[in-house]
Amino acid sequence: MVIFCNADSYIAFPASPWMDASEVEMTRQTLEARNMPASNAMTVTIGVQTCEVPSAVDGAVPLTASRTTDGLTFPVAFADRTATTGAKQLARLVYLAKNTTASDTTVRFAWVSGVVQIQKK
Repeated sequence: MVIFCNADSYIAFPASPWMDASEVEMTRQTLEARNMPASNAMTVTIGVQTCEVPSAVDGAVPLTASRTTDGLTFPVAFADRTATTGAKQLARLVYLAKNTTASDTTVRFAWVSGVVQIQKK
């Protein structure tokens, strides 16, 4: 996926369809970034977004460490996500991107891919 951003707060790019939030209890993930802008000008990560109905989406929560340079974030142990997803109806995975400099409206892009493993407790 190619991600573009021009904001200093995270922009969420859907990476999965909506699913039953109760299924997203435990996750671990891998994130790979390539062609990142020089000087750590952009940060990307994988997150989860929740909602009761798709017309009223909550803010996304990052699931893994963000990347500001080319490289791979390796999976760690499964992490409990029920504090984020437990009381919600729907959840989806998203890529999150933002400029690292406040008030920077420069359009930046990078190649990003990832894998999220989901399991129930």
